[in-house]
Amino acid sequence: MRAWHFKALDLDAAWDTYETRGAGVTVALIDTGVADIEPLAHVRRFSADGLERPAKGHDLSPVAHGTQTASILASRDESLLGVAPDSSFLAFGVAGSTGEPLPSLVGRAMQSAVKLGADLICCPFTLAEITDEFAAGLASARAAQIPVIVAAGNDIRIRPVFPAATDDVLVVGATSSHDRIVTRFRWESWMPVSAPGLKIPTWTGRGDTSRMFSGTSASTPIVAGIAALGLAYATSLDATGAATLDVRRRLSCLLRDSSRSPAEHRRVDPGGFLSAITTLVRARTHPT
Repeated sequence: MRAWHFKALDLDAAWDTYETRGAGVTVALIDTGVADIEPLAHVRRFSADGLERPAKGHDLSPVAHGTQTASILASRDESLLGVAPDSSFLAFGVAGSTGEPLPSLVGRAMQSAVKLGADLICCPFTLAEITDEFAAGLASARAAQIPVIVAAGNDIRIRPVFPAATDDVLVVGATSSHDRIVTRFRWESWMPVSAPGLKIPTWTGRGDTSRMFSGTSASTPIVAGIAALGLAYATSLDATGAATLDVRRRLSCLLRDSSRSPAEHRRVDPGGFLSAITTLVRARTHPT
């Protein structure tokens, strides 16, 4: 039995048609940590400074925020699969004493993700302020041409500094099961893409399931997972790595231009995205 967002996005068809579930791609998830549960046992856990932690996981969020976002991306349990279960995952715990991400730790985690060879960075949260360490981390990802995928935020009254005042990040909005933007969450016309973000099934820190995880924190790992599928597929078409780098550079445009109608929602379309990559790679390898 697939979760509603799998059916809405026709993810099984995309997996089957393009023969990928993300293998060969490394995704860095920067959040509050990941609990020690079996469906996420393959996720490697790190401090912000890139020190690998013992096998026993720890989620510093009182609501297991990082565990729930990791579930959406990475779960390998057939009863509740992640979007890109065959990818490799690096989870960085960056929460402070309140369980919220700290800008300085986020920046250090971004630098660590670059050093550890991440292909994508997923940040399913917002920040009210940024620090020099944060700016250095984002600059490091930008220099390495690693896409940073970020939640738009869940309060329409607030324009958080990250991502609103941050260049070169891919910002994700949230839609409902009725394929409409969830109006209580943040969405602006400049944002490139949205994804399901209401009552997404996840694993909890105790290892049972919840069907209440909502917000752009839920839609962001969906888009990150679909991006991982795209990078894996590009690599399968062109072993030189040139096509994969091209997809990384153009990721925001590829996702936006292949999204489903209506245009003002720009809901991500996995099949359309992977088809667009096919066209891109063919144009590179067989120029007219």
